[in-house]
Amino acid sequence: MSHPDETGQFRKKISILQQKVSLLETMVEDRTREAYLYQVELERYQTQLEELIEARTLSLQQAEARYRGLFENAIEGIYQTSPTGKILTCNPAFARMLGYDSPSAIINKVDDLAHDLYVNPADRDRLLRILHNKGKVHGFVARLRRQDGSVIWVESHCRLIQTADSAEPLIEGMSINISRRKEAEETLTTEKERLAVTLQSIGDGVICTDTEGRVTLLNLVTENLTGWNDDEARGLPLTEVFQIINEQTRQPVENPVIRVLREGMTIGLANHTILISRSGQEYAIADSAAPIRCHTGEILGVVLVFRDVTNQQRLEAEIQKIEKLESVGVLAGGIAHDF
Repeated sequence: MSHPDETGQFRKKISILQQKVSLLETMVEDRTREAYLYQVELERYQTQLEELIEARTLSLQQAEARYRGLFENAIEGIYQTSPTGKILTCNPAFARMLGYDSPSAIINKVDDLAHDLYVNPADRDRLLRILHNKGKVHGFVARLRRQDGSVIWVESHCRLIQTADSAEPLIEGMSINISRRKEAEETLTTEKERLAVTLQSIGDGVICTDTEGRVTLLNLVTENLTGWNDDEARGLPLTEVFQIINEQTRQPVENPVIRVLREGMTIGLANHTILISRSGQEYAIADSAAPIRCHTGEILGVVLVFRDVTNQQRLEAEIQKIEKLESVGVLAGGIAHDF
């Protein structure tokens, strides 16, 4: 038989063990519940992450398709090249601009941009120097050779970019064919030169102004009569360069440009108009002014044409004096005859 004290101690230990077991079971239940909640939360986060990834992937795919469409359908030539001159990628417009059927055709054919495309390989070197110094370049103009050997003018806008799979920066850019613009510019330059030669060959003075009455051009005859050269006069008000007064009243004559702009028609100066040069010398002049119109009829400025009639007036005055003297002589002769 067990001693009563030992039995009590044993029961007490059993009770303590039961309490610990109960506590442990409670802790296990709590941990199990927490684990379950964590699992539910994790699954919820995973679902949200998958939905987010799916949405982002779809968005990226749509953006890629959109930009791919822009790349493929752009009318400007878009390209990416290596610093060594190899075309890595380009759009159809770039290939067509240089006479190739497809991007793959020009990529496979051209190994060295400087010598295969540039008429002057030094232009490619100049472009690379600008890129390395500034990182980008705008409006770089050079001549390129098409597949058929013809030459075009091209304007490029490009920059250096760094990619993860390339040790050296690549060149990314856009080019457009500006041959027609260059031809128009050359034609315009030729016309301007022809106009300048014509103006300098005209025996009359010619002054052109804008719609604000400021000088935009004058020829050599005008320089000699006014004392102003073309460079000095450009941008000045006409009244400062072309000072005219009435010979009899000595009062300023109305600015002919203002009249033309107001009336929109060709006008002539009144008789007895005097031009006062920069040095103060006076010339009797006759002139006319007419509007300069564009193809739509809008007035772009005024052209003033005048000539020095000082000697002509002096000669006319001398002739009048001679005629008067002859008349007096005839009259005197008649009187003498009567007596």
